[in-house]
Amino acid sequence: MRSQHVENVHIALDYLQKVESVKLASFGSDNIIDGDEVYILGFIWALIVRYKMTSVGKSELLNWANSKLGDSGQEVKNFTLDWQDGRALTLLLHGLIGADLPILDTPENTLQQAIDCAFHKIKIPKLIDAEDIANNPDEKSLMTYLTYFYDFEKDSHMAWLG
Repeated sequence: MRSQHVENVHIALDYLQKVESVKLASFGSDNIIDGDEVYILGFIWALIVRYKMTSVGKSELLNWANSKLGDSGQEVKNFTLDWQDGRALTLLLHGLIGADLPILDTPENTLQQAIDCAFHKIKIPKLIDAEDIANNPDEKSLMTYLTYFYDFEKDSHMAWLG
């Protein structure tokens, strides 16, 4: 039975690599069957990169985010420390939808307010926790989250055009 499972996963991985152009490096069927968490998380990231992150590159996403921060004097140069206090995300929402969110007593509260606003106002899924951004921001996670904002603006612009 295991050999059949391994073969089925191998067929799926082969399809993803050859037909869908998903870059899987040295991933193997056994890693999935054995529940190798590190591998599976890497595999999920490869899927995110292929299907979500292809719309924008890292430097383009940074440039876009800075263009939305307006005349605030705030500039982001990375997808980690520059987002920790919640100001950049709050300003991004202001630049996108005119949301006037106050800076609250803690970075976690400011970030949670912005994440909730994005979810309720423009349906951005809550993919990331405020505490994670404030305490130990993960570049890949934050980039993935911010591509939803980028795509929202792009989709809104396309809908407006016609």
